[in-house]
Amino acid sequence: MIGIEGQYLLEFSLGNRKDFISSGSLKYFKVIESCGHTLPKWEIKFETSDNELPRYFHEGNVLTVSFGPNRNQMKTTQLMIVAKEIKPKGSNALVYEAAGFYALPAYINTPHVRTLGPCSGVEVLNAINDRYFDLDSGNLKSSHEKQVWLQPSISDKKFLDDIWLHSYLQNSFVGTGITLAGSYRVRDMVKLMGGEYTHKFTPSPQGKRDISYMHATFPSESGFINNWHGYGKEWAFNMLESGNRLIHKPKAQTQLSMSNKPTRAYEATKRPSMPTLVTRNHHANHTVAYGNNLMGLSLLSSENILVTYDQVFDDMSVLDLVMFVDTKANSSHMADTYSGLYVVESVARVINEKSFYTTASIVRECMSGIKGEVR
Repeated sequence: MIGIEGQYLLEFSLGNRKDFISSGSLKYFKVIESCGHTLPKWEIKFETSDNELPRYFHEGNVLTVSFGPNRNQMKTTQLMIVAKEIKPKGSNALVYEAAGFYALPAYINTPHVRTLGPCSGVEVLNAINDRYFDLDSGNLKSSHEKQVWLQPSISDKKFLDDIWLHSYLQNSFVGTGITLAGSYRVRDMVKLMGGEYTHKFTPSPQGKRDISYMHATFPSESGFINNWHGYGKEWAFNMLESGNRLIHKPKAQTQLSMSNKPTRAYEATKRPSMPTLVTRNHHANHTVAYGNNLMGLSLLSSENILVTYDQVFDDMSVLDLVMFVDTKANSSHMADTYSGLYVVESVARVINEKSFYTTASIVRECMSGIKGEVR
């Protein structure tokens, strides 16, 4: 077993090889969980003198990884080997480098033809994902629409991506994520952002949920996000039976930032989309939901902080609400600009030969106290 009791522990098994990687032979192991219907991804590099291992180290055998802060809080995940490279080293050793994803290839590859409903989109998300993952529906059991959903010989992942964006929540939008431990999370994002935070990043930790971080960087993609979708689109849709044409104009609203306007250039205006066709089988807010979900998700991804901390294997996961305190900033103005509530977009955990660290990507709509011509 690799690690330090009370901080982080890690154990690898493959076929009949139990705990086959020691701390001295592991060079690095990295695993990333992200929002959306993306399966967790992983990479590894290690050395071994086990000449029989190549017979087992392939996609036909699941790599089982147990992890946790101590022996009493270990969780298990199963990973699929997708790519690998084996190099000889010296006269008796082999160096392995491999990568892959969470061991559910059927989720992303196997097509299905079926009809579900009439029911809400979120009920379909929960029902299908309950077959693959431990369901964590949190604050959202169903959405505010109902229709018959048709899966036309496509994978469950592709089907659920479409249903997710067409699930309607009045004055909100839907967030989803898959954790390393195998939980599927779905959330009403406005309710989530109005709730209690689960962790607090601070240079001066005091409580059990406080995390002392090593460093933080502040990348921003607001310009790209705005040009892609952040300025807003006017979603036109034609009703097949009545012949009526309607236009939906989603409004950007900040939930986490102290600024009531996002960082969007004042001169930029909304752009019209290509009209879509809505039939009686679609629920009444089919296009409205698509516009609201894209607007909410893109706006929330505009401002990002990468927070890195070490030696603690905690339970932080995607779609957690967290607090960030930037009291180490060079000035109080910068601390006020970036401190506040954020949503966890992704969590990357890396174990090197003798160290362990986590980088959480946390996001919100914009900085606080922004100046300039914005709308």
